[in-house]
Amino acid sequence: MFIPILPIFIKQMGYDSSISGLAIGLFTLVALLCRPLSGWLLDARSKKPVLIVGGVVIAVSCVSYNFVAILPMLFILRAFHAIGYSASTNATATFTADVVPPARRGEGMGYYGFVFTASIALGPALSMTIYHEAGMSTVFYTAFGLATAGFLLSTLIRGIKVQAQKPPTDKKVKSSLIEKTALPACSVMVIVGFAYIAITSFISSYGFSIGLGGMSSFFFCYAATLLVCRIIVGKYTDKHGMYGVLIPGIICMAAVFTLLGLIRIEPLFLLTAVIFGIGYGMVQPTLHAIVIASCAIQRRGAAGATFLGSMDLGMGLGAVVWGFFSAQFGYAMMYRTCIAVMAVACIRCLLFIRKQKNKE
Repeated sequence: MFIPILPIFIKQMGYDSSISGLAIGLFTLVALLCRPLSGWLLDARSKKPVLIVGGVVIAVSCVSYNFVAILPMLFILRAFHAIGYSASTNATATFTADVVPPARRGEGMGYYGFVFTASIALGPALSMTIYHEAGMSTVFYTAFGLATAGFLLSTLIRGIKVQAQKPPTDKKVKSSLIEKTALPACSVMVIVGFAYIAITSFISSYGFSIGLGGMSSFFFCYAATLLVCRIIVGKYTDKHGMYGVLIPGIICMAAVFTLLGLIRIEPLFLLTAVIFGIGYGMVQPTLHAIVIASCAIQRRGAAGATFLGSMDLGMGLGAVVWGFFSAQFGYAMMYRTCIAVMAVACIRCLLFIRKQKNKE
């Protein structure tokens, strides 16, 4: 909910899109730095406290935006919010990996991936709709209500009990925080996330700049497409393998950036939302499933944290870079530049797939 509304909120405070990029980038950077520790806690300690504490921090953060008056206060709140987000998303990903049977991992992680990415799609649509109808403050209170509901539901979750491990020494902690088997897939996710944030963070501002409004319909179409895509793709990957959907997904995302740099009418924007949902719905959950399949069972927390951290890294860098880029060269040029980023992602993915098939 905060991704598209923050640039508007910051503009109301008197700052431009470069500050918006910094605020979004700070959030993802702090989340990235916190993920290894929360991933280790999930593996070595207990999952449920991590999930519950994360939910409380998110809820408190959401309501606190109403009281932000100066930029330093906003940055501090963004960092605090990121700590809760990091803990909560790490925990839900690990719970999911624990309960999904290996034979249906692509499908199961696909459903989780749908919920994860659909929330990123529906949240912006909801926040923009509420903002236009009831104002900025109502957006923050609504987010607080949803976060509180999520926290209460988290208290009911039961996962597979894993015997607590002895905390490693300081030397071992450093090697335990990152799951090395996840790094090849994560390298692809960093590049994809770098381009992905250019849409989720700036499509609303782009819509306003060309007279189409906040693009709530874009996010609704994106979320609906994600649902259909994940049901089909998840089952396909379980039967035919995970690697065959990555390159088509990246090509779909590249096509979206090509169209966004050219079009100016809403129906074509909705078409790009559908293609975007197909592309990202094929790439992100599949990479996540590959990461979980590649690691040892006792390293799922670290593996999930490493993967989600790669998303944070790509999106955080992208938010900062595209914030400054769009302020200097405009949104259309930003989206055209993202085509080159997706070309790099395609090349890295081909190398990754080739290496994995050689191992097999």
